[in-house]
Amino acid sequence: MRSGRGVKEEDTSSGNHGVTPAPFPHTHQRHSARPFPHGRLCCISPIIGTVYELTVQTEFCAAHAIWIRGVREPTHGHNWRVSVVVSGDRLDEDGLLCDFHEVERALAETIAPWRDRSLNDAAPFAPDGRGLNPTAEHVARQIALGLDALMAQRPGGRGTVSRVSVTEAPGCIATYFAASASSEQRGIDR
Repeated sequence: MRSGRGVKEEDTSSGNHGVTPAPFPHTHQRHSARPFPHGRLCCISPIIGTVYELTVQTEFCAAHAIWIRGVREPTHGHNWRVSVVVSGDRLDEDGLLCDFHEVERALAETIAPWRDRSLNDAAPFAPDGRGLNPTAEHVARQIALGLDALMAQRPGGRGTVSRVSVTEAPGCIATYFAASASSEQRGIDR
């Protein structure tokens, strides 16, 4: 018998075609499957409950000049890559958390004021440091807040923005975890 990564090869006479899963007791203790409407199965974790996620990605061009320790860097541009994760605990009658195209439209609407311009001249960023510093972190947070507000207006209200990642240059990624983006819009800052 030869052991491999997560599987054991065994005798094929048992009808298992020579491969059986290696025992991972923690998997069976923490997760279980139960029937879902329409005969589907869903994974249930007692730690986080039933969760579904979908991811939508886009890209936009914009310039910015951030302030670092009181000094403004030169204005420069990026092809900002945005990745938005929407999560929720239930699906609609069609088996969807929400329509990918709805999220794409809401994301396009959220970033439209920044597309092909300087972030320093667009709300909520402002020149001379009077608004938010247009860092990748703030861009990710503002996308999460704007998108979450638009998603809340959708009929059915399934799915909320759980995180937004913004890549301003290869290998330079800022992620905002929007555990409570809607509470921030009510004035509760984290």
